[in-house]
Amino acid sequence: MNIGHDIVVANALVGAYAGLHMVDDAWRIIGEMHHRDVITYTSIASKLNQLGLFEMALEVISYMQEDNIEMDGFTLSTVLSASASLGAILQGKQLHCYAIKSGFSGWTSVSNGLIAFYGKCGCMHDVKRAFDEACQPDVVSWNSLIFSLAVSGHFSSALSTFEDMKLAGVRPDSTTILAVLSACRRCGLVDMALEYFHSTREANDAVPELEHYVCLVDLLGRAGRMQEAMAIIETMPFRPDALIYKTMLNACKIHSDVPLGEEMASRGLELEPCNPAFYLLLADMYENSGKSDLRENLRMMKERGIIQKDYSNSWMEKSNMVPLLIAGYVPS
Repeated sequence: MNIGHDIVVANALVGAYAGLHMVDDAWRIIGEMHHRDVITYTSIASKLNQLGLFEMALEVISYMQEDNIEMDGFTLSTVLSASASLGAILQGKQLHCYAIKSGFSGWTSVSNGLIAFYGKCGCMHDVKRAFDEACQPDVVSWNSLIFSLAVSGHFSSALSTFEDMKLAGVRPDSTTILAVLSACRRCGLVDMALEYFHSTREANDAVPELEHYVCLVDLLGRAGRMQEAMAIIETMPFRPDALIYKTMLNACKIHSDVPLGEEMASRGLELEPCNPAFYLLLADMYENSGKSDLRENLRMMKERGIIQKDYSNSWMEKSNMVPLLIAGYVPS
């Protein structure tokens, strides 16, 4: 079959190759096609965006212009997302103008793209305007607005927007919970975060994920409520990962809780022995708690090759020295 003539098959191949990270092969298929359409370019742009190749995703616009192919709402949503990830404010505003002129600004997906774009660029006036202009704001619209408000420091507005969302009859999801927890974390509202977490989960059947528990542990740990934070770790319905132990270790550093911090470091390094963050947090914790001799032990272990750091900032532990380090042992 000549894919140059069968655009449906060719478009499917473009999406398949790009989805398998075979970007060069996807472009090769595009180059062999006798005819290309908006689906061709939207497919490749979407996959490039998912792969984190945001600049390449935006370059797709130029190829479309060369082929005299107009963007549709799906293409706009994709390239707006790429612009947001790059913080390309000029390009995003140009895309906003195009959306208005082409009549796609009323699409919910395009409105959501604009809300997320302006939010990541810190343009809160434009965020609110994009939200207000959305024809039918959905849960993604509300989540983007709450996240944008929280990240920009408008914590009270973020939480009141969550209440407005419920009043509007939009059902919160797990992303909403994370957005609200993030707002509470940024302003230290621990009890409110716990209340939102439990009530929203029970009322909406939104299943919390590991990142929700990490956020709760961070909130409780920073507030010095170490036992509650540990209770979250011990009872959550997931196997704890290195990130949650690192989060708890950071709280131990803040409050100079050396015994618990050493336990968190040991647990975390069992999972990720090459993670430099644990060594750095341990050293800072020892320094903050007046145990500079143990910080010196870390330095000596590094110098003697027990722990090595290469120039790519990755750490390799040659042997399991963490228990000995915690005991204050320095190899001769």
